[in-house]
Amino acid sequence: TDTLSTLMTLYSRFGKERAEALVAAYEESWITEEDFRTVKELGLNVVRVPFTYMNVYYHLSEEGELLHPDEFTLREDPFKRLDFALEMCKKYGLYLIIDLHGAVGSQNGSDHSGDTSRTNLYADTELGEAYREKTAELWTLVAEHFAGEGNVAGYDLLNEPTRGKVETENPEFKRQWDYYDVLYDAVRAKDPDHMIFIESTWETYHLPSPYDYGWENVDYEYHH
Repeated sequence: TDTLSTLMTLYSRFGKERAEALVAAYEESWITEEDFRTVKELGLNVVRVPFTYMNVYYHLSEEGELLHPDEFTLREDPFKRLDFALEMCKKYGLYLIIDLHGAVGSQNGSDHSGDTSRTNLYADTELGEAYREKTAELWTLVAEHFAGEGNVAGYDLLNEPTRGKVETENPEFKRQWDYYDVLYDAVRAKDPDHMIFIESTWETYHLPSPYDYGWENVDYEYHH
């Protein structure tokens, strides 16, 4: 199963309040201070922490149905988990890479994006455009929140952004590159300083020259 369907089931069975309490109990016990201390003791100096839009927005109705992105609302403390990770990184002398593993609509349809059923991030539809706009808004909020934080190494815009039909229809990957540029601009509007990680899935030629888009202070990350 995936995160979205799990949350939909919890909401439909127990209601929003109890479902959220169950998720919180799980999250608070899954990653703890001990994990960051272990990273430090292993001699490592950076952690890449994944999150999805579901950590930041309320995205389901009271009955557990997925809302349109325009109906999403921010959680009361949308960066609670990432703030905890940053606090631990500061305590143990580590750097934090903030990694969007699940964009709105999913950028790859894989279970690790949190949504295996709605791979619509790149869709040439009204809903696809709404997914892209909300994902860009998400990065605006993240960059604004973490700007100036010295223990943040940077922002990983999209984990493994495989293209699906886009790859077949557009072998130059331009639609994906253009969307990376949208996310780059969203981050830079709020944070001119931190590195931006841009992923290639899977080969070097799957990313453009950064000069083509005027990207600066970027790190090309090759998932192979």
